[in-house]
Amino acid sequence: MIDTKELIDICVANSYDLLTGKKSVEQILDSSSRPYFLWNVVEEDIDEEVINGYVDFMISYYEEMEHYERCAVLLNIKLNERSKCKQKARKTDIIGEQSI
Repeated sequence: MIDTKELIDICVANSYDLLTGKKSVEQILDSSSRPYFLWNVVEEDIDEEVINGYVDFMISYYEEMEHYERCAVLLNIKLNERSKCKQKARKTDIIGEQSI
């Protein structure tokens, strides 16, 4: 039987591979007897705050393991996504102002 720590290790590793683009959901499902993730990967519309919470958990997890390169990658993903959302909002505001 799988213990809690091993389950968390698998969830974080699979979620990291998916989030960083190292593997697709299909690749993980096909190659693993334990395709566990931190979130429901089938759900299409996951709130950004929820994903940020999982990313924060993964950063803390990897900090404890002293995998600082992975922490940096995750932080970069989180900051870039936030930046992309702000850019989309600005573009929407500009388009809205032009149509007035």
